[in-house]
Amino acid sequence: MPPANLGDQLKAAMGGAGEGEGIDLSQLVGMSSEEFMQSLPLEVRNRVCVLQGIQKQFNEINSQLEKEQDALTKKYEERFAPLYAQRRDIVMAEREPTEEEVKEGLAEGQEAPAAPAEPKSKGLENFWLTVLQNNESTSEMIEERDVGALKFLRDIESKDMELGFSLTFKFAENPYFENTELVKAYTRKEDEDGDEILEKAVGCDIKWKKDQNLTVRTVKKSQKKRGGGAKRTITKQEPCDSFFNFFKPPQLPEDDDDEMDMELEEAVEADYEIGQLIAESLIRKAVDWYTGRCIPAREDDDDEEEEEEEEEEEEEEEPAPKPKGKKGKGGPKPKGKAGGDPQNPECKQQ
Repeated sequence: MPPANLGDQLKAAMGGAGEGEGIDLSQLVGMSSEEFMQSLPLEVRNRVCVLQGIQKQFNEINSQLEKEQDALTKKYEERFAPLYAQRRDIVMAEREPTEEEVKEGLAEGQEAPAAPAEPKSKGLENFWLTVLQNNESTSEMIEERDVGALKFLRDIESKDMELGFSLTFKFAENPYFENTELVKAYTRKEDEDGDEILEKAVGCDIKWKKDQNLTVRTVKKSQKKRGGGAKRTITKQEPCDSFFNFFKPPQLPEDDDDEMDMELEEAVEADYEIGQLIAESLIRKAVDWYTGRCIPAREDDDDEEEEEEEEEEEEEEEPAPKPKGKKGKGGPKPKGKAGGDPQNPECKQQ
């Protein structure tokens, strides 16, 4: 009778090796997959072929899983859409909240504040700037010179595509650029195993107003004239760090056979992770990032609490007697890592 499932098939395939059998892998370093297979004894090669057949079944099932997950995600994105619209209306001062809406957002036991007769402000100023600044990964992208432009950011939207997703940053009219929307899209493709991988990231051209380009800086350099003579000062523009470089992403090699250097590979991976972070965390839990609820506890706070607990233990407990003739060995306790809000574990710092 054949094995009932994939796990049993794996066990059956691996179980043919006798005790003490093995392969000297040190002789196989640098071989291609095909060369490695040809170097194996026939009986071992047959077992590996069985595993490769099982892997194909895994890949087919996993591909089906990813397609069903994408369909489910799209279904629920449609349900999220009206909630995002309500949030946008409040942030952008399209309307004032009702008493019922205010009560809905109160914590248990908290009383609703009295509504002022005439509101002194409208909407939530700098809402999305604060969201971006309260996340460690995105805050590192923001330079001081970017803050003025990001104060005009009114909304961020994410949209799923057939293979990938896009991000749209919506801006009010501002003195920095002409665009009202800055769009970035990530497209994926299936590799030979059926897994989805990043194909490319596409940014957009920012139409900067005169002398307002935040992605370059103006520098002055002294230069000697040929043949001697007095120095002259030339003015040049050089690229500089800016949040708005996010819309000019690093590009993958056009030929799949071309290898990426380590620096480019890390840049592409980091850029994709930021895109996912914005789509899956910052947009979906914007108010929790705005209020700081999603900000992980600081390690300093954890250390202080740990020290206080140790002091209390020293005061309450007498030290255990040490064995005579031996010196005790010890050291500080391992420090715990800072985590997210325990009441909101889905907020993740990336």
